[in-house]
Amino acid sequence: MKKITVCMFLLATAFGMNAQEKENQKEVGIQFSSLNSFGLTYKSGTSKSLWRYNVLTAGVGSIDNDFENNNFDQRHDSFNISASIGKEYRKKIATNLEFRSGFDLSFGYSSYKTENGPTILNNFYQKRQAYSPGINAVIGLNYVINDKLVIGAEILPNIQYSFGEVERLDSGVIYKGDLREWNFGLNSNSARLTVAYRF
Repeated sequence: MKKITVCMFLLATAFGMNAQEKENQKEVGIQFSSLNSFGLTYKSGTSKSLWRYNVLTAGVGSIDNDFENNNFDQRHDSFNISASIGKEYRKKIATNLEFRSGFDLSFGYSSYKTENGPTILNNFYQKRQAYSPGINAVIGLNYVINDKLVIGAEILPNIQYSFGEVERLDSGVIYKGDLREWNFGLNSNSARLTVAYRF
């Protein structure tokens, strides 16, 4: 809980600092990361320096298989969401091309459950819940179609710490444990495409 409080304080501090910067450019857009992840982005600031606010939903799904011959069914549920606040700097490198760099403070939540049943032989489930604060670097390009429309691409190398709980039922015995893991570098959600409206 203490780690969540610290992350929220850092995000709130970054948000409050936004009021000190003169705003003369804003963007709102849609983000895509891999084939099943999408999100919203809002940016405000100047043409060279903007604050970024992102919400990305990834991997929402449910699969339910019913095996009649074996008298059991199988179900998989998953949910992932992340939010980030950061700073982005831009430099024009060609007529319609901008280079982007910066950083984000991020926080994510993920959960999944796999369950087999109802026969005693196949009764099994596994659950996992994780909270993931992190820091992302931002490296990317913008292609400016016109004064109002921008297409962007970026990669986000990151450092992320995940903590939470895991639980498993196997052969009638319940196992519970704490989840602790570090992730460095790039993953499937580290490359994003954005289509944004500028105003």
